[in-house]
Amino acid sequence: MSKTRTALIEIEDLTVKYPGRRTPALERLQLRLAAGETVLLLGPSGSGKSTLALTLNGLIPHSIGKVQSGYVRVAGFDTRQTSVATLAQRVGLLFQDPEAQFVMFTVEDEIAFGLENLCFSPAEMERRISESLALVGLTELRYRRVEQLSGGEKQRVALAALLALEPEILVFDEPTANLDPQGTQEVFGLLRRCRETGRFTIVLIEHRLDELMDLVERMVVLDKRGQVVVDGPPRQVLGEHLGTLQELGVWVPQVARLAHA
Repeated sequence: MSKTRTALIEIEDLTVKYPGRRTPALERLQLRLAAGETVLLLGPSGSGKSTLALTLNGLIPHSIGKVQSGYVRVAGFDTRQTSVATLAQRVGLLFQDPEAQFVMFTVEDEIAFGLENLCFSPAEMERRISESLALVGLTELRYRRVEQLSGGEKQRVALAALLALEPEILVFDEPTANLDPQGTQEVFGLLRRCRETGRFTIVLIEHRLDELMDLVERMVVLDKRGQVVVDGPPRQVLGEHLGTLQELGVWVPQVARLAHA
């Protein structure tokens, strides 16, 4: 992170452990993310990438997992002492399976659900629903039943529901993992659109990123212990640490593989 940019996310000496597991999912993690950054989080399976995502919106420690040491601050809020509802207005987390996030039957009702729980006025709800649908390109599907949508459209609805809460931070946790090529392209286009608005700090966990590397300004690599082993601009990381990435078994863009062949 640039020394001249204000830290929006501060993670200090963070150790997280799940019940029944002998080893921590994250161990003494240190990380700062600045407002407006787009950061790609990489690491082998089991390195704690999704765990880190869950600490940002408070699901850890309020719903699952336990913070054994350290803390996470998001926009000045200590996540240990801040409710998930409050954090949801700062951090939007998009999961692999959008249906795991759905609770209502229609697109409009799904987006309205979170707003109603936060007691927004009908006029404010209408504004936010309309704007979020426009941003994800689904205005014409406002009254469609969720079950009738394609996989890519479902992910766009899930993101629209998050955008309606007007968060500062968007976390994409492998959002294309369960999608076909068309759905993947829809989500990639949506991610690009969010980046181009300049409104969000974006944390991206993804393996298929050859088409989106131009959006990423920083790469953070975790090892199997959930500790940061590489952190820097993509050109530096891919140019100086390609061997480390390959040893960890993490994704490397095709252009970098060819350059070092």
